[in-house]
Amino acid sequence: MADEPKETKETTDSQEAPKALEPPETASLLGGAEEGFISHLVELRDRLIRAFLAVLVVFLAIVYWAPQIYSVFAEPLIATLPAGSSMIATDVTAPFLFPLRSP
Repeated sequence: MADEPKETKETTDSQEAPKALEPPETASLLGGAEEGFISHLVELRDRLIRAFLAVLVVFLAIVYWAPQIYSVFAEPLIATLPAGSSMIATDVTAPFLFPLRSP
């Protein structure tokens, strides 16, 4: 038994135990310096402009199909209306509230 080689425990990089995750220091998060209030406002403005442009692009892309999109959403309500009645819009929020008009 003295002739048997002893097993040595060699660790490689892939076999090392994972280290505990430590939060990064504040200075490294901020790029070494603290940002000012104005720079945050500039970033907010840029993000708001991008969001507005994204909404505008989506609106312009689907505005052509607005009647078809409306009919898809209104079809279940129209199917349940009493005979001879129709949907009307009496104010700005009326299309969202679906008032009914009977003849």
